[in-house]
Amino acid sequence: MVNSLILSIPALMNVLLIVLLFLMVFGILGIQLFKGKLGNCNDLDCNELDECLVTNKKQCIGWFYGDIYDLDGETIGKVRIKREWEVNINNYDNIFNSMLTFFEISTLEMWPGMMYAAIDGVDMDLVPQEHAKEWVSIIFIVFIFFTTFFIMNLFISVIVDKFNEEIKKRQGSDNFTDEQKEWVKIQRLLVHTNPKIIPVEPINCFRLQCFKIV
Repeated sequence: MVNSLILSIPALMNVLLIVLLFLMVFGILGIQLFKGKLGNCNDLDCNELDECLVTNKKQCIGWFYGDIYDLDGETIGKVRIKREWEVNINNYDNIFNSMLTFFEISTLEMWPGMMYAAIDGVDMDLVPQEHAKEWVSIIFIVFIFFTTFFIMNLFISVIVDKFNEEIKKRQGSDNFTDEQKEWVKIQRLLVHTNPKIIPVEPINCFRLQCFKIV
């Protein structure tokens, strides 16, 4: 097992380059579609008609009063808070953050939250709106299909292939020709074959059992 892991490192580097290529392609796509759209103001106060006071980054200035809650979740007062434009740690504002975000999605770690954040993004420096662009989910589904269920499995296949090579080396069959390998396969089948012999009673009248002593 240790030898197969060590010997598979060069082949794993080739698989890693393929993964980086996919991450770069989707990272560039993420910048084009979601750059600057995941930011939001910490003042989420809205009226009864769901019309928020702050709708973009330029309006996210000044101060607002936020509620203070006790341990039971009940409001006990107000506090003065400065408005700030907050950006999600998983964003697509540059190529590094975009690739890192897609890499975390490929591990299936909290990927639905990242997908919904991208769906709610309206435009650059605008406050997100729920279910603004639902078609964005197709991009994440395609990415997960190609990375998690295809690219990432290449790592396992490379290690398994090297492990099988190590087994053949220990058995001494790595230098066999195709005909020799087929012969060995047949011999192993013959060794494990256990035919059952079923006696058949002869029916020829010239055999001794046809002559009965009366």
